This record gives sequence, structure tokens and C-alpha cells, in this order.
Amino acid sequence: MSISPTTSPSTAPTNSTFTQVPAAFNQQNQQQTYSRQLAAAQQPFMIMEEMKTMVRQLVQAMPQQQDNVVGQAAYVVQLAQWNAKWGESAQVTQETGYPLKLGTAMIALSECFACGTHGHNGQNCPLPSDHMERLTHKESAWRAIVSKALCAYNRAAAIPISLVMSNNYETQGAWIEEIMEQQGKVDGSA
Repeated sequence: MSISPTTSPSTAPTNSTFTQVPAAFNQQNQQQTYSRQLAAAQQPFMIMEEMKTMVRQLVQAMPQQQDNVVGQAAYVVQLAQWNAKWGESAQVTQETGYPLKLGTAMIALSECFACGTHGHNGQNCPLPSDHMERLTHKESAWRAIVSKALCAYNRAAAIPISLVMSNNYETQGAWIEEIMEQQGKVDGSA
């Protein structure tokens, strides 16, 4: 193997990730040899004020619907409009947005991107990956984009949404319920 840096040592990037690139085919040994070259450095994801404004507008343009008959009908219309505009196979970006599932937590509020509830994150979501209560990949992506761009900007309007599961969730399922927070002193507290 040979190492051939693409930049001079004084201007070399701090990321020392290398990729293997086929250099030559050795006729004698019938093996391909490789040279190591510096990989292209990834550009950091920059969040500009223009992007924040666009994301806020999309969140407002596709409000999360109430979990009732009227909200269910409105959600179906939102999904149909999104698919008609962008196509069913389109990737969700900060320019497309995506409708939010009924009964899940408000967007941009430190919710789990896998199930749309509070109290855990997507990596620690207790729902199995094939569970029907999990969010679609598109909604998960939209929630992640909004969270990255706007942080927890909905904090003042939050209603905590918790995932409630029985011990035998595979046969009985899971459901999402709103838990109203109580304020004030607890009996016996000073």
C-alpha cells in the first residue's frame, strides 16, 4: 500500500479519514493493489435564518390535526396533497415538510423521532421497528429536520405525550395518551 496525500502537510485537513482507491492490477499475483487517499471532508450542516423561516412556515402550513373524525379526514387530505405535490417516493427535506401523525407529540419538542412521544429518544424507543404505532420514515425525517433547525421552539404550547405499553405489548398493542401536568404543591409538601 502507498499513501499519497492530496494536500500539503501544512494545509491538510484535521479529519484524517482515508478511502481505498484501486491503484493498479498486478498481473503477476492476479490481485488488485490499493492506495490510500484522504477522503473528502464533509461540510457541516449550516442552519441559516432563511432556513429557519422556511421550516417555521411549513410547520404552520401543515398543522398537526386533532385525533378525531375531522382531524383524521384533514390528515388524509394533507397526505394526499403532499404526495400529489412531491410524489410518494420523494425524500423529505426542509423544503418539503411532511404531515404529522394524529395523537403524537407536537413537533420540535424533544420528542422521539421513532414514535412521536416524550420520555425517550429514537435510539431507545421501546416500540419494535415493525410496530404499527411507529412513525413513517418520512415523518421521522421531518421531525429531525425541524428539531435541528428550530430546537424546542414549541415549548410554551406543549402537552406532554407519553407512550403507554402493557407488559405484553406484542399481543395487546400500545397506545398514546395525553397526560395533563398538575401544577402546585403536592399534599404534604412544605
